[in-house]
Amino acid sequence: DNKCFVAISYNEAKTQALNHYGKNVELNQDEDVLDTWFSSALWTFSTLDWPDKSYELERFYPGSVLVTGFDIIFFWVARMMMMGSFFMKKTPFKDVYIHPLIRDEFGQKMSKSKGNIIDPLDLLNKYGADTLRFSLIALLNPGRDVKLSESRIKGYKSFTKKIWNAANFLEINKSNFSLDLDFNKISLPTNQWIINEFIKVSKSINKNMTKYHFHEVANLLYHFVWHVFCDWYIELIKSYFNDKDKLNETKNVSGWIFGQILKLIHPFMPFISEKLWGIFYKDQNFLILQKFDEFKNIKIFEKSEQNMQHIIKIITSIRNLRSELNIPYKQNINLNIDIKNKDKMIFINTFHEELTKLLKIDKITYEKNNKTKKSAFIVIKDTTLTIPLTNIIDTDNELKKLDTKMKKENEKLNAIQNKLKNKQFMEKAPQHIIEEFTIQENDIKSSIDKIKQIINTIT
Repeated sequence: DNKCFVAISYNEAKTQALNHYGKNVELNQDEDVLDTWFSSALWTFSTLDWPDKSYELERFYPGSVLVTGFDIIFFWVARMMMMGSFFMKKTPFKDVYIHPLIRDEFGQKMSKSKGNIIDPLDLLNKYGADTLRFSLIALLNPGRDVKLSESRIKGYKSFTKKIWNAANFLEINKSNFSLDLDFNKISLPTNQWIINEFIKVSKSINKNMTKYHFHEVANLLYHFVWHVFCDWYIELIKSYFNDKDKLNETKNVSGWIFGQILKLIHPFMPFISEKLWGIFYKDQNFLILQKFDEFKNIKIFEKSEQNMQHIIKIITSIRNLRSELNIPYKQNINLNIDIKNKDKMIFINTFHEELTKLLKIDKITYEKNNKTKKSAFIVIKDTTLTIPLTNIIDTDNELKKLDTKMKKENEKLNAIQNKLKNKQFMEKAPQHIIEEFTIQENDIKSSIDKIKQIINTIT
């Protein structure tokens, strides 16, 4: 009557049957039962019609890579390797990619009984599939379990928005969304620089992909798209769309770069990239069918790269100084640039408009040895930047504030160092407390160095 009895021995099964029917009956043991890990061990070839020599078996065995968590290496992965080697005389995969486990924000394994499960469907509905997917990839640092919390995923939602905003900006300014670009016709240093930066990051991404360093790829993408392309390139080219001499080239380069960015992010953020590709690159086939470009034998604009890095350092240094000296954002400043290299001076001068807009500058001069009193100065290699502070901030008051701040930091440092020098404390304190104090000591030291640096910039 097809009634099943599950037991660890034939006699136990007979007893169960006797209790059920009230008499002895004939039992037939199921001939097609395997232990779950044993059957899983055969998975790589048993699913391909083995032992028959099928097309599928020839075509798909061995596989290229197995993706797994470290907790089942002994139970499953090792057994697949052994069974594959024994029956097929070949190991079932060339590479094994071992990813960390996803735990809750406190590092505990998720379980229903603890009530600490994060439902991925809730996160998908709230933040979108691409955001969740990218967050997990960015956090997959080999050798470390992922402590997942909603706040971390929320942070990467901003990255998705950044890509949309960049797309909107380029669309408003009518960028030329084409995959064809003649590198030999690119003359503007900003455009040459972004092409260089893209080719460098593209090569790094391809290299890391072959090593399965997906978290590194995610970090490279995040940095390039957010900081290099959006924060720097888009900011620098805003004025180019109103300049007839720079307009066409910038439209071509910005549209081409954006297409390449969509190619790079597609494996990680397939929905947003395919959607934007369909909007802006209608004449092309689906993004999923595109090929990654290797960019071999591409012209590298070394001089523009060096000069652009210098411009970026100038802008970053002055922005930092404004923040450190509490110079109001709306307050315009003057800037003197003392530079020995004449070619560099000419190059910096070509960015006159960008510097004045981005840094809120009234006047830029190029005088030698211009060190007036009550000024701040910054040295970047062979370039000295001088910013007069009269009528902008009270330098004496700022120096007093900095001096007070440094005294407080020194007091904190002495207290921590006294504890770390105390033998009794070092013997009794738990290791994590000692490590915490050591971190605090290093943080305070770097804070003191920073304050000294700021004091030294004011003459």
